[in-house]
Amino acid sequence: MTQNCREKEEKFFFGVDDLEFAYHLLSELSRHYQAARDTRAQDCSAYAIQELLQVYECNSESHQSPGFKLWCRFSEPVQQILGPLKHSRYKPSTGYCWANLQKPIYSKGSQNNFSTWVCTWTSYLISQVRDEQQCRVFTSCCIIAKKDETTALFLLPHIVTYTLLSATQHTNTELLDEILAVLNDIVSQGERPLTNYQHLCAQTIFSVLDYVTRWSHNRLSSDKQTSKHAQEVSSSEFDTVKLFLDQIPQDLVAKSSFKCKAYTRALKHFEMYITESKEDLQQNLPFLQRLYVAMGESDGVTGVAAARNEAPTLNEQILEHESTGQLRDASACYERAIQIEPHQVEHHKGLLRSLIDLGQLKTAMVTANGVIN
Repeated sequence: MTQNCREKEEKFFFGVDDLEFAYHLLSELSRHYQAARDTRAQDCSAYAIQELLQVYECNSESHQSPGFKLWCRFSEPVQQILGPLKHSRYKPSTGYCWANLQKPIYSKGSQNNFSTWVCTWTSYLISQVRDEQQCRVFTSCCIIAKKDETTALFLLPHIVTYTLLSATQHTNTELLDEILAVLNDIVSQGERPLTNYQHLCAQTIFSVLDYVTRWSHNRLSSDKQTSKHAQEVSSSEFDTVKLFLDQIPQDLVAKSSFKCKAYTRALKHFEMYITESKEDLQQNLPFLQRLYVAMGESDGVTGVAAARNEAPTLNEQILEHESTGQLRDASACYERAIQIEPHQVEHHKGLLRSLIDLGQLKTAMVTANGVIN
């Protein structure tokens, strides 16, 4: 994702009533309005801005009103863009029918398009939000979200959160299926490299899960000083979100994160998985070792080796030796591996790499020639 996208994801907005959220959403739409390549795209942005200015009451002349304060936050150039849309009369075309939409929306294959997936998913979820205020905000953006990837990415974490809180159990099941479809596809790739489409979809899922988790914790802690009823509502919403998140296997998130080279995230979720699952630690040591090796944590690799109750496999010995800089031992293990699996190219590559790193260039050349011949 671009740097701008990452910066947007780092910002946290408590909800659609947060004027900070309104400010950034309108700012994003104004940029899209300016950058539109055709009148159709510009009209979609104009409609969203028009509706949001009404939702947030930016026409108010009362200096104490939230809408007036929001309006004053925009720079003069942005006000010049937004101003005419306070009184415009854009109308949406006929609404989209989602009855025949295949779900999960995510599909496998190299010909798939990330923008199509995230825009379709975001637009569909907008139709599932039931709360009136939230629905007004999101519906205002539905047309542009269906066409613009950046707007869809901005809105998606918020829409997912409110979908969980207000939609039917059937819709929440669809939401869970969508998330699991992406993560399972990532893990199923094994040693094959991910496509750009797969990587972007996975990063989007990670961002959504981060936001929903953070939202739920903030929601629970924000109302500690409020009325008992408000606390009960917050607790209920927290329980709803937690119940949903608990259905997403932590080991699946960890392994898909590892595949995406998000090693810190992978370690966090795998530690949660080990703690919560109460499974035998021995079964999880091989993945934990690979993770520590990828992170360059030699102490972690040594710790895994010390925790083993059984003798490590040849591959596990190689990982341990390489991560701790014991290259002679690693090359000896590679030689044994070649004797067992002479046609496994990775063993030969590993041996050559070890010999080169040891400075044994002539030996490496002789070994390479022997493999070629």
